[in-house]
Amino acid sequence: MATRARAGRAGRADRMRMPMLAGWLFVDLLLVLFLAALGGLPAGDTGAEPAVAPPPAPSAEPTPKAGPRVVERKPYTFTVRVSPLALRSGADTPAARRLLSGVTRELARLAKAKPELERREVGFVLALGAGPDSDKGPSIAGAHEAIRTLQSRHPMFKNAADIGRGYWTEGPATSVEFVVLFYSD
Repeated sequence: MATRARAGRAGRADRMRMPMLAGWLFVDLLLVLFLAALGGLPAGDTGAEPAVAPPPAPSAEPTPKAGPRVVERKPYTFTVRVSPLALRSGADTPAARRLLSGVTRELARLAKAKPELERREVGFVLALGAGPDSDKGPSIAGAHEAIRTLQSRHPMFKNAADIGRGYWTEGPATSVEFVVLFYSD
């Protein structure tokens, strides 16, 4: 019986020897590949001084700022009493004129409170057309038309291509609420 037990253990050892050898071979090959990869890297510090490019000659003209314009994070909100439903008639209506005068008045009030806003352009605007919950579409369309009217006829909104979005807010259809963000320059 003792010989059978020894023979069983010897058979298991032979069966385990091949996977163990394969594992060691894999680890050795991985180590060789790692060392070859390290040898292929460029040298870190050679001790030589890096070449320094001469500074550019100063120009007489100031260079314009590169990159996109930045919008400030602080929003300014105000409400103009004009029906968003009446704004859907177009940009040359009494409602559009009331919108323009109301926005001009509110922006002047903001500039009086914060003089740094006086010459800044509007970077982004949300227009919230008030209306009943049962019929949001006309109020949203009026808010979109308010933004289009401001883009085409108000000087602080002229240089912006796609600056705003029209949304709905609940309430009587007698006002448009604006959330305005100015460019930081």
